[in-house]
Amino acid sequence: MDDMWEGTGPSSASPKKKEPRAWLPERLPEDIDAERTYLATCCAPGAERYALETSAMLAPSDFVHPAYAAIFVAMVDTLANGIELNVIHLKNSLDKAAKLDLVGGFPGLVEALNWDDVGNPAQVANLIKEKSKLRELVKTGARIVERAVGHGDYLEIVSEASEAITRLALADPGKQIITDLTDLLDDLAEGKQITTENGGKAMSWGDDTLDSICPIPRGEPTIVCARPGTGKSAMAIQILVSTVEKNLGKPLFLSLEMGREKVKARIAGHLSDVNSRVFRDGQYDGGMIERITDRKRVLSGMKVMFPMQQCRVEEIESLVKHAVEVHGITAVVLDQFSHVGPPRESGKDTYAIVNAQISKHLTALAKNLNLGWVTLAQINKDGEDNRRPTMKDLAATDRLAQDAAVIFGMWNKGTDEHQEVWGTIMKNRDDGWKGWAKQLASDYGTCHFRVVESETFAPTGRFRG
Repeated sequence: MDDMWEGTGPSSASPKKKEPRAWLPERLPEDIDAERTYLATCCAPGAERYALETSAMLAPSDFVHPAYAAIFVAMVDTLANGIELNVIHLKNSLDKAAKLDLVGGFPGLVEALNWDDVGNPAQVANLIKEKSKLRELVKTGARIVERAVGHGDYLEIVSEASEAITRLALADPGKQIITDLTDLLDDLAEGKQITTENGGKAMSWGDDTLDSICPIPRGEPTIVCARPGTGKSAMAIQILVSTVEKNLGKPLFLSLEMGREKVKARIAGHLSDVNSRVFRDGQYDGGMIERITDRKRVLSGMKVMFPMQQCRVEEIESLVKHAVEVHGITAVVLDQFSHVGPPRESGKDTYAIVNAQISKHLTALAKNLNLGWVTLAQINKDGEDNRRPTMKDLAATDRLAQDAAVIFGMWNKGTDEHQEVWGTIMKNRDDGWKGWAKQLASDYGTCHFRVVESETFAPTGRFRG
């Protein structure tokens, strides 16, 4: 992988390549006075509290003036060692780091800090961070131009650039990452469910029984696995629609298998309770349109993306981060795992190793962004389409099975013409129920599934949930 994009984030430790000077403006966004004002405020006598509260918002690379960057590092080092923050201790820290000459010696340090302070240094820190991000954005744009003019692979350029910009947009050095658990008592006092960060349900299966015994969690992947033609994609449609209608969040459908028009037809079929074939053939009527209009909130409540098949997992990461940042996405359904391209570092690794690397990326994405995450995974045909799936059937994607918090398997005991779909909980990290299996009242054409408890039904007929 070309590492031109490394180092675009303020916290990156990777060495930066030479900046594309030919494409950069003469002057980048900066505010040297703000940098000096911030340091003078935080390094004033008795201002340690301001320094502690705001220094986590910034990094040395956010400072344009090299002397001010060095003073900032000395300030953070002094605070970390529990030493009183004053000009003498700052001098000692700079001297130890061989940076005292950079600031003009002790006289230069005193002069730099002899500046008007402000009452709210956090606002100044935000200004410094904003200028830093704008500089990095300009540099990223210059790299895009340089790569494009150099006739690079445009898909690779778009993927890498999107990743760099998203990383810059999501960078939040001030985010609290270390905390205690005293809020547990507050949660208990409010009667909250302590299962996942969304009270036990990040998304809905579209069936009350499944939602109750096997909720789709946040921050950990859920897998829906089945052999081809069993109804994985149809189940995905039901999950997306139900998640919106039950106000559990805003889902994103990443469809690497179905195209836009097919997804629209299947959504139309589900919302109108009519076989999606009717919409593909253009045979729908006003009554069907009215039923869809009555549930219009679903159409605006979910987002869809149609990446190219075999797009690299890094591009998936970038697209999801963008959707979270811009559209407030809280959950993702990925259709399907086998269409995700290997990470750039995979080289000539084996199929199993590549799958493990992809799973590692997707699991980290769900955890780091605290997303509900459903991945559809295919079990290869083995001549026994009507056999109940087991964990051994996921051997080719073993790491995916290990990473998942929930694995829901589907299989067809009937035929393609007369389906008899069953579902089983193969894994449920939170609450057990492993081995639970029930028949599903199903209508593949309208993407409807419901757990059958006691009633009888015609497997190919319609039903009302």
